[in-house]
Amino acid sequence: MVAELTNKKGSARIVSIAGIGVKKEEEEEKRKKKISNEELVKKVHNFLKEKTYLLVLDDVWENEAWDELRPAFPSENVGSKLIITTRIQNVALHADPNCFVHEPRSLTDEEAWELLLQKVKGIIRDDRREEASRFHELGKEMVKKCSGLPLAVVVLGGLLATKTSLEEWKNVSQNIGLQLRKAGKEGTQPYGEVSKVLTLSYDSLPYDLKPCFLYLGMFPEDSKIRVKPLIRMWIAEGFISSQQIDREETLEQAGEAYLQELIQRSLIRVEEMDTTGRPKSCLMHDLLRDLCLEKAREESFLEVLSSSKSTVDTATQGFVSKARRIAIHFGDNAD
Repeated sequence: MVAELTNKKGSARIVSIAGIGVKKEEEEEKRKKKISNEELVKKVHNFLKEKTYLLVLDDVWENEAWDELRPAFPSENVGSKLIITTRIQNVALHADPNCFVHEPRSLTDEEAWELLLQKVKGIIRDDRREEASRFHELGKEMVKKCSGLPLAVVVLGGLLATKTSLEEWKNVSQNIGLQLRKAGKEGTQPYGEVSKVLTLSYDSLPYDLKPCFLYLGMFPEDSKIRVKPLIRMWIAEGFISSQQIDREETLEQAGEAYLQELIQRSLIRVEEMDTTGRPKSCLMHDLLRDLCLEKAREESFLEVLSSSKSTVDTATQGFVSKARRIAIHFGDNAD
């Protein structure tokens, strides 16, 4: 990425940063301005036209937003660079099909653990070896649930920093997704950041993609989701119909396009590729799965039951009676 930014050859280049760590802030109340958008674009263009510039457009979610801003940036300025951050890869490619796309890599388990340790200093006491060892064990289990996402690790660290006993850490470990999302709903900072980012990711989905996303909650946690059976299930459910696609396109091809958009939006990640370079199986981030199940329950779309629970509480019974789909999981990672 540094090489792309320091390359002075050619006209102004676009560098895009795309990934789940890029967040969308709540839209601030629009200020009343006398100047029109067209006038503002013209003023910015005139200001930049004889300059070499580096500009950052943070958190671009829609193609239309880029289309409106594009005329403001002179393209003939040699050495000028424009950085766009977005969670949706299609937005980056819309801005420039030939742009350099940088996808921030996930943290390794060791890096995630080191980041967590920075947040919980003072809680783990090295003079109590046995207790410290248990804290370490629980902490390392929990950072794996963050799937290398720095934002999730930071939020988890902030949550654990308020828990001083092993019992409290065990409770967080058993309910990690619920704990983070509950803190987010209560508006506690910085816990709310993960909840806000993930909820906005769902809310911004096109209408016809939402049921495809919610259906992913049908699969057990940490299980590989095989692409071909998944697409057939989407078709059988009626999420993809012949009325929604081009005449030349098959339902399976439309399903592949739907899956690709979910991948580009970082809502699901590819685990395996087949020999033709297409996704063969996918995985879902634990926190995203928690969001998926929560939204599915809210909309009476799906209820998941586990055979490990001998009884079903009254609240769950109420949700089950309303749910349009029920998934029953027998044991760990059952199909």
